Amino acid sequence: MNYKEAVDFIYSREMFANSSGFERIEALLKKLNCSEPKMKFIHVVGTNGKGSTSVMLANILKEGGFKTGLFTSPFVTEFRERIVLDGKYIEKEEFSKVVEKVRAACLEIEKEGLVPTFFETVFASAILFYCENGCEIAVIEAGIGGKEDSTNIIPAPLAAVVTSVSFDHTAVLGNTLSEIAAAKSAVIKKGSIAVSFPRENGGLDFVSQRPEVCAEIEKAAEKSSSRVFYPETEKVKDVVSTLEKTSFKYKEKPYEIHFLGDHQIANAITAITVAENLKSELKLRDEDIQLGLSKAFLPARMEIVSKKPLVIIDGGHNEGCMKALSKMISFHLKNKKITALMGFMKDKDYKAALEIVAPDFENLVFTKADGERGETAERLKKSAEGLCQNIFALNNQQEAFEKAMKLCGEDGVLICAGSFYLVSEIRKNFFV
Repeated sequence: MNYKEAVDFIYSREMFANSSGFERIEALLKKLNCSEPKMKFIHVVGTNGKGSTSVMLANILKEGGFKTGLFTSPFVTEFRERIVLDGKYIEKEEFSKVVEKVRAACLEIEKEGLVPTFFETVFASAILFYCENGCEIAVIEAGIGGKEDSTNIIPAPLAAVVTSVSFDHTAVLGNTLSEIAAAKSAVIKKGSIAVSFPRENGGLDFVSQRPEVCAEIEKAAEKSSSRVFYPETEKVKDVVSTLEKTSFKYKEKPYEIHFLGDHQIANAITAITVAENLKSELKLRDEDIQLGLSKAFLPARMEIVSKKPLVIIDGGHNEGCMKALSKMISFHLKNKKITALMGFMKDKDYKAALEIVAPDFENLVFTKADGERGETAERLKKSAEGLCQNIFALNNQQEAFEKAMKLCGEDGVLICAGSFYLVSEIRKNFFV
C-alpha cells in the first residue's frame, strides 16, 4: 500500500455510523493490540480553539522533554497534519504501513458486522502509530462533542480540557449550550483534572465561557471527583498585539504567541493553566511553557499568507469564530478597505455567522466549498443581502479568487474565511 492508496482507503470509509457507541473503535484497537496504550493523554474538547490549544500543549510537552503525539482535525495542507509526533507530520511511508495494518484489522472486524467509520479509522491509525513509536504523552483533539466521540475511548487523561463552547453540530449535540457542554464535558474522568476556557470573571474583554457551560463542566467534574481549574484573565497584563505576534504577561511571567486575535491569549492561558497544574507531576519548567507557546503554529487560524496585498485566511465557520474575526478586524484593520472571500457548508448556520462579520467588509465574494456539502455561492449571497454593500457570487473558486484579488487591490486587505475545506484549497492553490 502506497501513500495515495492509504489516503484513498481512509476516504472510502463511511463518514457516519448507523449506531453510536464504542464497539467499533474498541474492537479495532483491540485487533491492533493497542487497546491499552502505555502512553498518557491530554484530551481537548470544545467548539472553538481546540486545535490552537492542542498544538500549544503539545509544544509545551515537547519542550519538557516528552515524546509527544498530537492528533487534530481537520487538516489544511495535507492529510498527515492530523497525526504528529514531536512536531513532525507522520512520514508518508510510515503512514502507509500504519494504514495497511488498520485496513487489515478493519476487514477482520467487519466479518463480525463492525464497520469502522472514517474518523475511527484515522484515530486508530494515530493510536497505532503512537504505540509503535514510543509516544509518552498524546494530546488528543476530539472530533465532534465528547461523550460519544471515538476519542473518548482513551483512559482517564492527565487533563480534560474544554475550550470555548458555542453553537455547532447542533443536530448531533443538542440545541442549547447546556446540552452541547454536557456532551463535551463527558470526557472528564475520575483521576483527571479539568481545565476550562476562561469564564466571565472580569479582566480582559475576551470571548468567555458562558455560565451555563461552566455549570455543566463543574457538574461533570463533581461526578468524576475531579477539580475544575479556570484561567484568571484579570492576571493578564501588558498586552502588545501586532499582526505578527502577541506578547503579554500572565501572573507576572512573560509569554509570546504567534497567533492573531486576542481570543488566542485566552487559548494560551488555558494551555498555561493545564501546564501549571501538571507542572509538579511532569516536572515542567517555566521556560518549557514559554518556549512551547512561542513555537506553536497552526495553518489557517487567522494566518497571514501574503503581505502585499495583506491576505489573511481563517477556517472559522461558526458564530464564535466570526466574533473573534470581527474583533480582530476592529482592532488591527480599522479604516482598511476589506474584501472577503467566503464559503460555507450547507449544514452550518452561516446566516448567523454572516450577520456578525459581513458588515465589516466593503466587498464580499462568495464561492462554493468543494464537495457535495458545499453551499452554492448564490444561496450564500442571498443569505447576506443587506449585510454588505457589494456582494458577488462565483461558484468557480479560481474565478472567485481572481475577483476578490481584483476588488482588494494592492492597498486593500483580503480575508478568506469560512469552511476549512475552502480555505485549505485557497491556501494550497494560491499561496503555498
